[in-house]
Amino acid sequence: STTSSSTVSSPSTTQVLTVKSNYGDTYRSTVYNNWKKDGTARQGNWGYGNCTGCWFFGTAFAEVKGKTISKVTITISRQAGGVSSAVGLVVKAHNHASRPSGAPTMGTTAGTLSLAVGNRGTLTITNSTILNAISNGTVKGFGIQSSYTNSNYAVCSGSVTVKIYYQE
Repeated sequence: STTSSSTVSSPSTTQVLTVKSNYGDTYRSTVYNNWKKDGTARQGNWGYGNCTGCWFFGTAFAEVKGKTISKVTITISRQAGGVSSAVGLVVKAHNHASRPSGAPTMGTTAGTLSLAVGNRGTLTITNSTILNAISNGTVKGFGIQSSYTNSNYAVCSGSVTVKIYYQE
């Protein structure tokens, strides 16, 4: 007699980790060489220093450590400040769980999201360098950093939402 056996493997399902930033802040080099501490994340330069904005999430990203991440989305709101028309927000990854004492170290560029004042938008990140860095625990947050000019100046809410899509 013949026996046949088959194994049924359940397909991996995509899970979503939704994380809100603990706070946002802007480091202003060249003038103040300090954090602005007003709850916003800014990029560019409006005459008060070169602005690099960061959103901090504490250790929230550690929940997906070791997971296979397929994509990440970040939803950003732009506030009044600078030119009212759309400005390209250059979103970059960083490895700071909270505000460092000095200037932040920005990593790989995740993409550019064009937003006008009063608008909100979502950037989808599929860059494998960033996805792998989140999985191995070296990326802990995101920020914005562009050319330090007034045409690139933008003020964003310190509250952003990141969704990390991963396989369970």
